[in-house]
Amino acid sequence: MGPRGSIWQVPGMLALAWVSLTGFSGYAALLPVAPLWVVRGGADAAGAGLVNFVLLVATVLTQFGTPGLVRRIGWGHTLAASMVLLGVPALLHGVTADLAPVLSLSAVRGVGFGLLTVAISAAAVLLVTPGRRGAAVGAYSLAISLPLVALMPTGVWVAEAWGFWPVFAVSGLSLLGVPACYARPPSTCPTAACTTPPPRHPPTADAPRGRPCAPWRRRRPPCSRSPWPAAP
Repeated sequence: MGPRGSIWQVPGMLALAWVSLTGFSGYAALLPVAPLWVVRGGADAAGAGLVNFVLLVATVLTQFGTPGLVRRIGWGHTLAASMVLLGVPALLHGVTADLAPVLSLSAVRGVGFGLLTVAISAAAVLLVTPGRRGAAVGAYSLAISLPLVALMPTGVWVAEAWGFWPVFAVSGLSLLGVPACYARPPSTCPTAACTTPPPRHPPTADAPRGRPCAPWRRRRPPCSRSPWPAAP
C-alpha cells in the first residue's frame, strides 16, 4: 500500500483494533467496580484497595515474561490467552463478592492484561513499514482510548443504577476478541519487506523463515512463509 493510503486498509489492522477494543473493554469496565464489589461483600477499605493492587502487580510481573511466551507459542495464542484471562474472570465475579476469591480473579485478570499490553502494542508497529509506525500507533491508541474514556468513568454509575451484572457482562467482551487473534491474511508481503534486513528480535514459534517478511501485509509478490512478526 502506498504511503498515502488509510492505515485501516493495512491487512490485520482492523483485527488488531478489534482485539484492542474488546481487550481494554474487559479491563476498563471492571477496574473502578471490582473494589466496590468486595465492599458490598463485606470488605473494608484496605481490602478494596488490594483488588486493583493485585491486578496491577500481576500485570507488571507478566509483562516481563510476555516476549518469551510469544517466542514459545506465537502471537495468536498469546493474544487469545490474554482475552480469555481477562474475560472469564470478569464473568466469574458474579459468583461471589468475598475478598479472597476476588483477589484471585484480579490476579488472573492482571496476567491477561499484562500479556495484552505488551503483545498488542508491539504487533501494532510490526504490522507496517517503519515510515507508517506513527499512524499504526495512532490507530491502536484510538482503539484503546474508546473503552477507557467510555467505560471507566461510567462503570460505578452503571453498577449503582442497574446492578453489577451489566458491568461484568461488558467486561466479558474480551472473549469476543479471541477469533480476531487468529485472523491471518495470506502469507504474502510486499517485495520491499522481503528484501529489508530483519528486525533485531529473537524468532517466535510462528515467525517467518527465510527472508524476513513483515506481518499481515497486502498481497503482492508472494513470500512463502508465515506473516507473523518477530517477538517484541
